[in-house]
Amino acid sequence: IALSGTISGSGTLLIPDTSGGPGSSGTLSSIVMYDASAADVASSTLDARTYGGLVEMFADNASARTLYLSTGTYNFNAGLNVLASGAGTTSLNAAQANPTVNISGAALDFTGATGPEAILAGTGTWSASTSVDFTGGTYTAASGNTLLLNGASQTLTTNGQTFDNLSFTSATGATISGNATTTGNLTLASGMTLTGVTITMTGSGKAIDGAGNTLPNLTIASGASVTATSSDTTVSGTLDVSGTLSINSGRTVTPAGTLTLGGTIDGAGTLRFTDTSSGPGTGGTLSSIARYDASTADVPAATFDARTYTALVEAYASS
Repeated sequence: IALSGTISGSGTLLIPDTSGGPGSSGTLSSIVMYDASAADVASSTLDARTYGGLVEMFADNASARTLYLSTGTYNFNAGLNVLASGAGTTSLNAAQANPTVNISGAALDFTGATGPEAILAGTGTWSASTSVDFTGGTYTAASGNTLLLNGASQTLTTNGQTFDNLSFTSATGATISGNATTTGNLTLASGMTLTGVTITMTGSGKAIDGAGNTLPNLTIASGASVTATSSDTTVSGTLDVSGTLSINSGRTVTPAGTLTLGGTIDGAGTLRFTDTSSGPGTGGTLSSIARYDASTADVPAATFDARTYTALVEAYASS
């Protein structure tokens, strides 16, 4: 394809495995379908460029088919779909070249597919200012990959995926639907909707920025080490610490529901218990500041557990 002008319209430009690809020049604003039904689509065909229309990564085959991204930056300005119509998995593979992928205008999803789909995201950053829905497929993040949601009123439907770095920097009114695991850092934005969500963090030397949100459930897995960094975090359901949770100076983590402590909570910050908290129990190691806060109501003995506290304990009320 020698494109120096414009391809537009509501129809579809179909690019098979045998095509040379559209290059990076000209304007391409029609729907574009990369079709791997006959054979894998090479990165030399699936060019890094700005796509002004919806891009579909498609295959209809009983065998697995892969479409490979190239190096550089992909701007999908009207959404990106990965679609399988046969029994074989259709995979979009960015792990070979690790490009930067930016999605806007419409969702990143597997909508319309009838077979299995997969995205291998590589180490690059995938950003989306639209909703992202992994229902019906998988997203595999290499170490160093970031999935960045930075739009308005967008929803991440996780389908139970494992992410490396998951960030909502600059997002407004964002929602997470479904449980998620992170092997890297977790950065939330203020005012998020997180109803019923459980987030599990498994990485070592990682950070959580809760942005003042209330998390329904948070797990720091065995072997993980996570620091609560630049904002306070409340966990309304279960805070399960089997690894190490460090709380930075000036920061507060509040387990307003159940705390299951089999690992370590440390740092110069404060672990705050309220009248609704279950208390720390007797397991694990608690060496951060512990504040029992009766500002709203009396803290019962069932919360103020007899145990070893290796840092300052504060019995506090402001009412």
